[in-house]
Amino acid sequence: MPPILLITGSSGLIGFEVVRYFGTELNYKVHGVDNNQRAIFFGVQGDTRWNQEQLVREVPGFVSIIPWTSRRLRSASSAIFSAGNPER
Repeated sequence: MPPILLITGSSGLIGFEVVRYFGTELNYKVHGVDNNQRAIFFGVQGDTRWNQEQLVREVPGFVSIIPWTSRRLRSASSAIFSAGNPER
């Protein structure tokens, strides 16, 4: 089983490259969390969803998590860590 890596800000400038490197070069299973705050701060021009869509297409096994609410993020986090731990 490949290692699992959780990247926050996965659709941003640095997170995007980290996902690509670990997901394609090192064959990690990568889970990315991004709340697209750039779209809130800068409007449509700052939207990073296109990066997220590109990662889903190009990085094998990439899982994108969009935390619309803290409850959803807690649930997603639990699922991520349970997937990597067969005892849970």
